[in-house]
Amino acid sequence: MEETSNRYRIEAPAVLLVGKTGNVLPPTFSMMPGKNSKKATLGNSLLGSEEVFEASNDPNSVTKFARAEKLTIDGRPYNLVDTPGVFDTVTPGPQTLAEIARVIGECSYGIQAIIFVLGMHAFSRLVQLPSSR
Repeated sequence: MEETSNRYRIEAPAVLLVGKTGNVLPPTFSMMPGKNSKKATLGNSLLGSEEVFEASNDPNSVTKFARAEKLTIDGRPYNLVDTPGVFDTVTPGPQTLAEIARVIGECSYGIQAIIFVLGMHAFSRLVQLPSSR
């Protein structure tokens, strides 16, 4: 297992990116050409970069360990944290949840926000329900 200090240091309030592995939006909604909209892609968009968090079109999680990067919003420092995807088909659930719990425990400056990244398909049934009444 790689050392925490080699992956990140959380030195400001954290903004966590949490979501299901392989959560994608239709290509017309993609924030960055050639990449599906997942947690890493959203994080890269917020940071103004395509290369900070590893993003791929693979339905399996490429993020095995949480990673944090510095983010400034209105002059205030934050750490944007990309977490491993939940419900990964390759990495066991308890291992993923333990990594997320570990990184939460390292947020000594607190957690400012948790952003749940969901694909459009997660809402399609909810949107259809009211119209069928």
